[in-house]
Amino acid sequence: MGTAGHGQGVVVRRGKIQPRTLRWRFWRARRATLLALTLLLPLPALSAPAQGLPSKAPEAPELTMAPVESDPEREEFARQIRLALLQYQEGRAFEARNTVSDTLEDLRARFGPWDQQQVLGLRILAAAEQTLGDLESAGEALAQAQYLNRMNLGLHDLSQLPILAELTQLSLRQGDFQQGNTLQEYAFYIQQRTYGENSEALLPALYDLGAWYLSSGNVLASRTLYERALNLSEDLYGETDLRLIPALKGLAGSFRAERFPAEGQNDTPAFTFTTTGPNRQNLPIEDERMMLGRYGQGESALQRVLEIYDAQESVDPKRYADGLIELGDWHLVFDKWTAAAQRYRQAQTHLLEAGWEPPAVDALFAAPEPVILHLPETRVPSDRTGLEPQLGFIDYRYRVNTRGRAFEVEITDFGPEDLLNFRLKRALKEARFRPIMVAGEAVDSDWLVARHEFPFLGAPPEPETEAEPEEEGDALPSSENEAPPEETP
Repeated sequence: MGTAGHGQGVVVRRGKIQPRTLRWRFWRARRATLLALTLLLPLPALSAPAQGLPSKAPEAPELTMAPVESDPEREEFARQIRLALLQYQEGRAFEARNTVSDTLEDLRARFGPWDQQQVLGLRILAAAEQTLGDLESAGEALAQAQYLNRMNLGLHDLSQLPILAELTQLSLRQGDFQQGNTLQEYAFYIQQRTYGENSEALLPALYDLGAWYLSSGNVLASRTLYERALNLSEDLYGETDLRLIPALKGLAGSFRAERFPAEGQNDTPAFTFTTTGPNRQNLPIEDERMMLGRYGQGESALQRVLEIYDAQESVDPKRYADGLIELGDWHLVFDKWTAAAQRYRQAQTHLLEAGWEPPAVDALFAAPEPVILHLPETRVPSDRTGLEPQLGFIDYRYRVNTRGRAFEVEITDFGPEDLLNFRLKRALKEARFRPIMVAGEAVDSDWLVARHEFPFLGAPPEPETEAEPEEEGDALPSSENEAPPEETP
């Protein structure tokens, strides 16, 4: 069993990933669809919703300090690289760029253009350039860092994994989703090549790429990797080990993603279920795998999580209750409200029997909790001429009923214009919420008030003009302006 990755990059076939040609043209964005993938990558977020849109300043990447060198001359260069990193982490990106640029120039003059000590400095330079908004220079620095790393340490050396993660973030920020996907698949390929297909060390890579595929809408490729992780974990640890749980939850997540794709996933080339044409050759699976919203298979995966907990000598009560709540959420998103309420009651009962205080248990269900909620974002226009980054908002209120559905949705305020009001109301109607539970029974919520803020590109506001004072004599007295009263006979 296998599946295809995205249209370009690598092919997942019978558990193996084969690379295609990599291309490093980071400064030409080919797609505007950006996904919130930050939690899936080993680096903090460096990407904005789209190039040119307002966003928070990027966080410092997880760059390690340059190691202490035994050679005094090299240690001086390492000290300068450490200084540049500290400057960047303190928010002084301009100083960091100047410091590391001078250091890299001196390094090349002293040790040659292929010296490995440049790699960390180039990564710091790329991070500083991104902060300063020069994405093209950042891409060139990271491409050079990877080239030096592969030339000095080998094409498939694992030390390039952090660079691949940073390149992925940069590709997303430039809107080049396909290139980001190719980089993630290549990172998996070199780990599989190094560790082997049946190595325990490969499990983190399976989870990372599976999570990437899942968040980007490539649910079938994601499921293949989670199934591989589950089979490998069973071979390594047995069928009742706690280390099987991440794979089981990943499988359940892939079935949920079929039923509820995230905002924008239907627009990506990855979210496809076609079984015809050339894709069929790389997707040797039965047609029944294309059925959307298969309730039973996801339920079985989450039920097995509880069975694994039951097989342990002791499990933290909150962890077991979370498993019950997750299973209840699964019932809820497929509109099995009675089964969902039963699981929620079981979770409450389990915590009370474990010695939890009733107020602490009630607090878990005191307010509606979103289980499925994809708030809309603006689309980047193809023609950005004359448009400026702006920040919009929508204030709204709603209630949640006993079945976890929003009702009485109202827009109370918005600005500066009506961009997402309809899509926001539709998103709330399609959302699923864990309802309030009182004494083991679901109840309707009171009004819930929220604000949705979103960046967009729009025409700049017109400057306010002050009214010019009237010159003396231009206006007649009010008594003269008034029409004379009509005479009455």
